[in-house]
Amino acid sequence: MHLRLKRLAIRRLGGIETPFTINMEGDGIHVIVGPNAIGKSSVCRAVECLYWTDRHDSPTPRIEGQFEQDGIVWQTRRDGPHLAWVSPEEAGAPPRLPDSRHDRSFFLRLRDLTDPSTEGTLDIASRIRREMSGGIDLDGLAQTLFRPPTRQSCRAARKAFNESAKRVRATQGRHARLQRDMERLKELEDELETAVNNDRRRVRVRRARRLAEVRKQLADTRQELDILPAALERLTGTEPEDIAGLAERARRLESRIRVQEGILGDARTAREDAHLDSVVAPADITLWRQRGNDLATIELDLREARKIREQRRHELKQALGDVGGSDEVIDPAPGDHARLFEALRVAEKHRLAADTLQSRIDLLRSLQDDSAPVDAPESLRVEIDLLRRWLRSSVPPRKSAWVVGALAVVATGVLLTLLADPSFGLLAATGGGVLVPVLASRRGDRAMVEEEFTRLDLEPPRGTGPVTVRLKTCEADMASFEARMQRRRDRDVELRKLESEHASLAARTPPLEELARPFLKEPGPLPSHVELLDLADALAHLRKARIASEGADGVVAHLEARHAGILSELATFLCRHGETRPRDAREALARLDSLDQRCAALERALKDEAQASNSLDEAGHDHAAVLGEIAANYRKASLEDGDATALAILVDSLPRYRELVGSATELNSLVRRETDELAADGEGELAGYGLAELDDLERDLSDAPERASKLRQDIAEIRAEAADVRRAHHLEEELAAMEEARSTLQERRNEALLAACGRFLIDTVEQEFESIRMPRLLERTRHHFSEFTHHRHDVRLSRDDGPPRLIATDLGNDESRELEELSDGTRAQLLLAARVAFAREIEGDTRHPFFLDEALDQSDPERFDAIAGSLGEMARRDGRQIVYLTSDPLDVGRFRRAVGPDGVTVTAIDLGAIRQQGAMTVPVDIPPLETIAHPGTFSPQDYAAVLAVPHLRPERGWRGQHLHHILWDQPHLLHDILSQGIRLTGQWKHVSPSPLGEKLRSIAPAGGVIDARINLFAIFTSLWNEGRNRPVDRDALQRSHAVSGHYLEPLVTAAESLAGDPRALLDMLRSNRPPGLARFRARSADDLEAWLRDHGYLDERPRLEREELALRALASPPAARLPTGDARSCLHRWWFLAAGAPPD
Repeated sequence: MHLRLKRLAIRRLGGIETPFTINMEGDGIHVIVGPNAIGKSSVCRAVECLYWTDRHDSPTPRIEGQFEQDGIVWQTRRDGPHLAWVSPEEAGAPPRLPDSRHDRSFFLRLRDLTDPSTEGTLDIASRIRREMSGGIDLDGLAQTLFRPPTRQSCRAARKAFNESAKRVRATQGRHARLQRDMERLKELEDELETAVNNDRRRVRVRRARRLAEVRKQLADTRQELDILPAALERLTGTEPEDIAGLAERARRLESRIRVQEGILGDARTAREDAHLDSVVAPADITLWRQRGNDLATIELDLREARKIREQRRHELKQALGDVGGSDEVIDPAPGDHARLFEALRVAEKHRLAADTLQSRIDLLRSLQDDSAPVDAPESLRVEIDLLRRWLRSSVPPRKSAWVVGALAVVATGVLLTLLADPSFGLLAATGGGVLVPVLASRRGDRAMVEEEFTRLDLEPPRGTGPVTVRLKTCEADMASFEARMQRRRDRDVELRKLESEHASLAARTPPLEELARPFLKEPGPLPSHVELLDLADALAHLRKARIASEGADGVVAHLEARHAGILSELATFLCRHGETRPRDAREALARLDSLDQRCAALERALKDEAQASNSLDEAGHDHAAVLGEIAANYRKASLEDGDATALAILVDSLPRYRELVGSATELNSLVRRETDELAADGEGELAGYGLAELDDLERDLSDAPERASKLRQDIAEIRAEAADVRRAHHLEEELAAMEEARSTLQERRNEALLAACGRFLIDTVEQEFESIRMPRLLERTRHHFSEFTHHRHDVRLSRDDGPPRLIATDLGNDESRELEELSDGTRAQLLLAARVAFAREIEGDTRHPFFLDEALDQSDPERFDAIAGSLGEMARRDGRQIVYLTSDPLDVGRFRRAVGPDGVTVTAIDLGAIRQQGAMTVPVDIPPLETIAHPGTFSPQDYAAVLAVPHLRPERGWRGQHLHHILWDQPHLLHDILSQGIRLTGQWKHVSPSPLGEKLRSIAPAGGVIDARINLFAIFTSLWNEGRNRPVDRDALQRSHAVSGHYLEPLVTAAESLAGDPRALLDMLRSNRPPGLARFRARSADDLEAWLRDHGYLDERPRLEREELALRALASPPAARLPTGDARSCLHRWWFLAAGAPPD
């Protein structure tokens, strides 16, 4: 029976916003193509929701599906937790679905296939283990009947026996050695005395040798001192630098002299240009400039006085015209007119005072009218009082908790009264009794003040801050009002005072007739006061005008006299110092400024001239002194002036001269001291020996200290050991302990032998059962995995005591890898093969669809083609529906290429077009896979070059060698095998018993010799590797577990530098370690050596020669199964290829 998905409609599912429907018709492979985030994985989740009710999603799923099984169409609907399978034909029970815990066998996702943990295959491995044991727990049986002793106990027993035997042997040897040592103790003591005397003489010989060396050094030093010039004794070593510094200083002084000479010439020129004999004192110039300023002031005053004089004369003429005559007919002092004028003045004064008082009175009255007072608003005072009371009032305490509690009690009581018992009304009453006082107590002084605000139509307060600002504003308005009232009261008082003064003044003012009558000589009517006033004014004005005119004339005459005197004095002073005579103050000040500038220029010139002269004298003196110092330095070195080259040579020799002088002094002192000490020790004659004699003598005595030390140590050890033996019985104790350890070790050995025999029996039974009846699940897994990997890998079940695991085996080198040690691509292919096989095992008679969600993304193009072809064959053979979801449109073409034109139908479904998010272009052509070149007429060597066959490396084992080395003379058969992806001998050994192997062997008549040649090749590589060490690489070092991660990289680098030679690597670790391995422990080196020896990397056997190897290989059964001469030809070719030489 076959279950196929025909239609899938997703109405609501997590991550799907817009519903969509997918239609799938027929068998074969359906490739759903769509970009990322289009909902491909959601298709798998939707089908899972239609399979099992324990698949939940958020939001709750709403999915519809249509399945077909043996012509019966089943409508499936999932709405939230409800799942229903309905058939219109009422066919009975719905199809049998696998258990939900096996979902990963039918829904194969990339993240599950790349999971490195062993839990992903635990269910498969456990089932294979049960099938292989026939239902019998062989591991449990072995643990029960043949439990081996623990490694710790065996290791402890072996270690105890070895240590005991070692101690016994050591004790016996110690006793024998002690007997021999006691016999030669007197001889050792005599040798010790001789060695001590020789050691003392060796010290004196060394001293004498040092003395001879010092004397030789002293003679050489004195000879070298005699060669050097005597002038070096007077040098300090800084002469070249001193001379260079003095020369630079002399150049600077010469430059300074030239500069000062220029300054001196400029100063003398400036002195001549000044045209003065001496510098005029600045105080004199300042005094005369002040006189010039006074002259300018007088000129201004004179011009102003002349203008005033003209004005006074004009006023005098006008005053004469006002009185009606000339100056001669007017009496300058008429009788009593002054008194008359005084009377008029008094009357006018009273009138002016009265007018002034009246103006002030009018002003104050106008101010009173403009600032009419306004009654102080009573509301302002009331508002200020209420605001102050509100701020002083207390805030009522918060009793929200009491209110909430009371309300809760009331509500509870009412509810219980209505629902349960009327007596609970008392509870509601209690709550009300608490609530009313609480609400009543919440009103305080502040609340009453706020009510006053409302009653007076005032804005109620809204917080302490705003109330404070509002109170300050009201108080400021109140203060302004009171200030206006105070100013109004002050103006009323002043107005009444002014009105009183005005009335008093009016009462005290006499009439004009009373004042003027006494001054009139003639009786008659009194002239009008206007006429009298005009006359008096005219006379007074005439008198004042005459006085002013005469005064102006005097001022002008005085100023003219002063101006003439000062100008004459200034002219005399300026002419005396070479300036022209000035005509006025402006010219005088200009002449003074010119004189001042000439004096300043003269003063500067004199100062510069003096400074330049002093500097010239000082620089000349310094220049002569510097030249003298330079000459003195050359004289001190006994050289001619300017011979800098010879001086530099002498200075360069000075350090050596000083060194020689110091050495000579020190060596001379050392010679005297060493000679005296040798004489004091009684070895004075050694001071006359030469170096050769002393060397011979020291060589004869060189081993004296070591000999004396060793003799002392030997004598002490002999005596201590003899004393220890006399008081203890170590040998008897060690023998008893060794016998006890031997008994314990024998017991552990018997237990281990029994356990090994039992384990061998169990393994033999298990292997026999496996060979007779291999589980179908394991067989299918191996078949699929081999096809997926082009027969490069095999899979087996772990045989250790832990939980069962699937182990991948590389057929090229027969190395096993755990899941976590595989690459992502190989791990995905192993898990895919296991899951497909497991699904076939658990699904029973119904073939369910496979859903692969980008499961082949980690595979390379060749393995993708192999897996796709295997899936296509499975779909064709089992009639299974396979749905592959991918984001790569090229996968459609890859599937079609893999299944071929005669395979199942590959249908492409564009999910992007279905969801109206843009269709994806499915390429028609895809790059072809690499094909194996046809042999044609190529020679074996040329065909090997075309195939890029690697060199024959027997040290890598027989499984990882290219098949060209086996079938070089059968190129067409080799081509057919390589076309199936089988390149290595290990791959062929795996494929050989399969139908594919039988098919390939039947292609050519010589196909039957392949297995025999490979078996002979395995014997050849084994014999070749005898006595040859295998190269050590990173993989071997990691698998040894003797190298920690800290030392791995330095050790890998060292192994690469030694071309992987294990013996050279171990020697380096024990003798000459590189810097990165300086702390590598000797125990780790021993562990590494044991692992390398156990795994064939170290081989101490002798190497076989060519004839011996051929002789042993030809005697093997595979050689007997080959045609006559074929075996020898193969061995001959393999020998030369392994040796790196071309075969004959």
